[in-house]
Amino acid sequence: MAPSSKTQTSEKRLKLYRKLKEDGLCRSCRKPRGEDGNNTFCGRCRAVKLAAAAAVRKDKRARKECKDCSEPAALNSIYCEKHHKKAKQHMRLYYAKTVADPNRNLTPEKARERIETCRARIRKNEARIAELEEYLQGQEKM
Repeated sequence: MAPSSKTQTSEKRLKLYRKLKEDGLCRSCRKPRGEDGNNTFCGRCRAVKLAAAAAVRKDKRARKECKDCSEPAALNSIYCEKHHKKAKQHMRLYYAKTVADPNRNLTPEKARERIETCRARIRKNEARIAELEEYLQGQEKM
């Protein structure tokens, strides 16, 4: 059985996408992407794409449509009921992970900075404790 034309088209697009990415060319204008290897668009095309997406989001919000599917948005939400529940569930999972591992985005440099900050706070508190103890000793002698 021969593959459908839709499958062939998507395979061709995927091949082209991979080739452009390997060659460091923009998916839209086929010009060099520049230094940032994480994006598949050049800076100019990326800015145009982001501006168009922002305009669509703004328009949907003005028409009170769901951000994801264009259904009417729920009251005080940017999502319809279905997507609102999904987003709420996603946020619960995100917060659960964050609470479970508060150091998940911690780099060694940030950890060292936090340690020094804590040590400075401890030194400051020790000095304050010494002052208060001297004050109490002075009050007891009176």
